[in-house]
Amino acid sequence: MAHRKKILVLESDGLLGASILSLLSSRKEFDVTDASVTSLAFLDGSDSSQPDVVILEEAQLMANMSAVMKLTNAHPNLRLIVFGLSDSQLHVIDKQMVEVRQVSDFLELL
Repeated sequence: MAHRKKILVLESDGLLGASILSLLSSRKEFDVTDASVTSLAFLDGSDSSQPDVVILEEAQLMANMSAVMKLTNAHPNLRLIVFGLSDSQLHVIDKQMVEVRQVSDFLELL
C-alpha cells in the first residue's frame, strides 16, 4: 500500500475549513486529522504522528505566527498551506501565492 499523506487541517468553525476537511477526508490517499488552533503545540514533538501537510486559515496563521515560524524551522519538509477567501476565490499561500479555481488545483498542491 502506498504511503498515505498525513494532513492536519486546523479549522475554526468556518464553512471553508469544514469544507476542506470534508473534501480531503473522502480521499483514500490522505490520512486527515482535524484539530483546534491550540494543537500547533503538539507539532513540536518528534513522534511519528507528525503530519506531512498542515492546512490552516489565514486568520489562524496571524494569531499563531510565532508557533508557525517555529514549526516550519523545525520541520523544513513540512508543507504548510494557508488559505483565505477573497473576492469569492480561494487563495492559497504555499511558498508563493496560488489562486485555486477548482478542486483539482487544490489537490495538486498537496
